[in-house]
Amino acid sequence: MGGEISLADNPDGGSIFTVDLPVQKAGPRLVASPAPEKTLRPQMGKFELGRILVIEDHAASALVITEALRAAGWEVDHAANAAAAREYMFDVGYQAILTDIHLPDESGDMILSTLRTTPGPNSEIPVLAVTADLTDTRRTACKAAGFVAMIEKPIRPRTMVATLADILMMGDSPDAWARVG
Repeated sequence: MGGEISLADNPDGGSIFTVDLPVQKAGPRLVASPAPEKTLRPQMGKFELGRILVIEDHAASALVITEALRAAGWEVDHAANAAAAREYMFDVGYQAILTDIHLPDESGDMILSTLRTTPGPNSEIPVLAVTADLTDTRRTACKAAGFVAMIEKPIRPRTMVATLADILMMGDSPDAWARVG
């Protein structure tokens, strides 16, 4: 796999460990064509697949999310931080947005708040939280912020696609958390 691990003294005490691993986008030969009963594509006819915005700063997670959504038939735009997301979310109309909760420049909660209070094509679309923080406190905070569901890391592509499809088929159902959360 390659990579490097380094160790340095921390002037304030302790040690600083650095791990550098190269990451490459998987080629098409690594993506097997699933059997019809195991496809990532949601049932067609219930809703039309549109465009999804993925806001995720971790390259490997972003790759898994975007490739799974594309394999299911959605068009996908990716932003690595909140600043980049703003270039998309106020001009391009999306079917849904998936955002990491812990971004380097702003929280997913703040992105959702800004989206809901700024007039535009996406002010009322479903927004899903993507997080490894699966505590009851985080779940409660996500519900209170207005997220329609949480997608847990590490990402399970089939579960993520099924959750998104369920939400889009349910529309503004108040029991979305009960059914997919």
